Amino acid sequence: MRRASLIVLFSVLVIFGSAPISYSQGTVTKLSESSLDDGVPQINDSGQVVWMGSDGNDDEIFLYDGTTVTQFTHNSYGDHHPQINNSGQIVWERRNGENSEIFLYDGTTITQLTDTPGRDVMPQINESGQVVWLDETTGKVYLYDGNTVSELMSDAFIACSNAWFPQISDNGYVVWKGFDGNTQICFYDGSTVTQLTNNFSNNAHGFSFPQISDNGQVVWEEWDGNDYEIFLYDGTAITQVTNNSRQDINPRINDSGHVVWIGWDDHDWEIFLYDGTAITPLTNNSYDDAYARISNNGHVAWIGSDGNGDELFFYDHSIITRLTNNSNGEIYAHPEVNDNGRVVWQGWDGHDFNIYLALPPVGIAVLSPNGGEALASGSVETIRWTASQQGLSFNLLYSENLKITWRPIATSVTGNSYEWSLPVPNGNKTRCLVKVIGYNTSGVKVGSDTSDTPFTIEVVRLERPSDPGISMNSGKVYNIAWTTHATVRPVETVVLYYTQNSAAVSVTWSRIASFKAGKYPDGYPWRVPELARKKTKCWVKVVLKDAYGRNVGEDVSDNNFTIKPSR
Repeated sequence: MRRASLIVLFSVLVIFGSAPISYSQGTVTKLSESSLDDGVPQINDSGQVVWMGSDGNDDEIFLYDGTTVTQFTHNSYGDHHPQINNSGQIVWERRNGENSEIFLYDGTTITQLTDTPGRDVMPQINESGQVVWLDETTGKVYLYDGNTVSELMSDAFIACSNAWFPQISDNGYVVWKGFDGNTQICFYDGSTVTQLTNNFSNNAHGFSFPQISDNGQVVWEEWDGNDYEIFLYDGTAITQVTNNSRQDINPRINDSGHVVWIGWDDHDWEIFLYDGTAITPLTNNSYDDAYARISNNGHVAWIGSDGNGDELFFYDHSIITRLTNNSNGEIYAHPEVNDNGRVVWQGWDGHDFNIYLALPPVGIAVLSPNGGEALASGSVETIRWTASQQGLSFNLLYSENLKITWRPIATSVTGNSYEWSLPVPNGNKTRCLVKVIGYNTSGVKVGSDTSDTPFTIEVVRLERPSDPGISMNSGKVYNIAWTTHATVRPVETVVLYYTQNSAAVSVTWSRIASFKAGKYPDGYPWRVPELARKKTKCWVKVVLKDAYGRNVGEDVSDNNFTIKPSR
């Protein structure tokens, strides 16, 4: 018998704050339509879903193949707790009174794996079709390797007897909770059973059901004498992930070793994520969050209750999306998320429990221009964005009037950036936005995002006076400067104005000068007018005109400046 070494890590970085929440919903489909209870759904990466549901006489297994729901079993027994792998193989337990047996569907035929007088329960299946389960009568764990059934521990190995909730990885490793007077975590590596923990204290609280990744990493919760903490076995050593005075429970792990769990923050339960280096709180709210699940690509799904009912939330590495909009007080439970971001769960609709499937919107975020930028007309600027899903194409659009109308920039763009040749508008446009729309390989829209706030496409920019805090003296010379970008028609004349009452409802402008374009390449030397008293709300305006006297661009000071009398 081997025992793993223990490394206790107390220096895990905790990142405070939570991810931003998007309240756009995904596409939610109700898979079960009967008036009887359905529950405990499981989903594979192909989008197939299995669950147990009542047919009015007993529980049966139901299968959704991506298009159609089929009642998979038809008998007079209770079929419970189905599991499905990515090949569509299904395993479940069938109950007949006090007796339970394990059944396997390999894609073609159904095979009864057990035939014992006891209770064989809690089956789990991996991608190779290996199945592990518990004989609840004897407390022993059994493994079906595709050909034969074998017991994973001997009677002499007391520490790993009285087993509970075995889990199997794709490489055939198995983990379970054992009890020898104290709760222990036990691990089978394909040949040998290892007692990972060596708890000699009278641990009445014990450990939670351990979870295993397909790489053989194991995570569980353990009572440290004061509260529950999260522990991780990486194949060599045990790391204590959390160390605080609050409860951390119900961890789940993916194949990258990333762990999610729920933790108490002294007010309610929140969701936490450990990425191998740092702990990040995904939620920070005033209501309970529970049932955290993580996929191999790092997507996280969970249930949150805001007092009005349960909602389903989805985290795509950067943004939290609320997938449901529950206004009727429904109760949700048992979410599962696959590696393509699809989420399945069990929900109460006021009459019975049903099975729901959500396809979250793809997380698309415009990075630039995202608001506040001043872009030169006719220049080439880079539009940048991110997307939580690979293999998408994008249509790009822009608006000059805050979404009233949209104009195309480009279609079927791949990657995450595009070099945009900006238009040349008839004057400055200060209410511009960019929109990025994502499409999958079937041409179906999967998500979009728009600049957070407006940006400007500038034909002309008044450079001076524009900064805050500028003060001028009457009679002195001040150099007015501007920059001209591409214009819709050639600039023939430049006209300069100023005002002393920028805050007025109707601003009065006084002409400073009018001259041929290009006459003052370094700026116009303005002799500041004589004023009887100080004026603090002054602006300058530059106007560009074509050969016919039509405006092709204008700009004003960004900030007020002051003119002081000379005496």
